[in-house]
Amino acid sequence: MTYVLIILGAALAAAAAVLGLRLLRDRLRAQAERRASGIVSDAESRAQTRLKEAELEAEESEADEPPAEEAPAEEPAAEEETPAEEESG
Repeated sequence: MTYVLIILGAALAAAAAVLGLRLLRDRLRAQAERRASGIVSDAESRAQTRLKEAELEAEESEADEPPAEEAPAEEPAAEEETPAEEESG
């Protein structure tokens, strides 16, 4: 009878340990997921801020530049004689 109680106690302790480890694993996983979610959220926020800053800088640089003058139209290039035409004529 004593052995049965010892075995039952050991089985109960093992079950409690398994349950405790399972709960610990779930809690650590949830913490890691929250931490990862926070990291992603922070990165998205920083990316949006950088994008807005880049857009503002682009707008400022466009506003600072004087309006571009139209470039004069290029004259069509004169046709050049090929080496065969030069020899013949």
